[in-house]
Amino acid sequence: MAANAGVKTCIDAGINDGALPVGTTIDAAYDPWFRAKVQEALDDPRPAVAHNDVEVHFSKRRAAALLKTGAGTK
Repeated sequence: MAANAGVKTCIDAGINDGALPVGTTIDAAYDPWFRAKVQEALDDPRPAVAHNDVEVHFSKRRAAALLKTGAGTK
């Protein structure tokens, strides 16, 4: 099973089995919106990005944000 098919299966299972945390409610408009966003991501023709590449990219962004706020100068 492809990774994105596995993600869709997990999302569908969680929604269809009512496996949301107790007390959690979903607005009637949220489910179709969320499913459309997931499908949009699954249909995205761009190549996948390796996990390590994403980690490096966002590590640099976090470091830059910390420097910008002054928190990264300690």
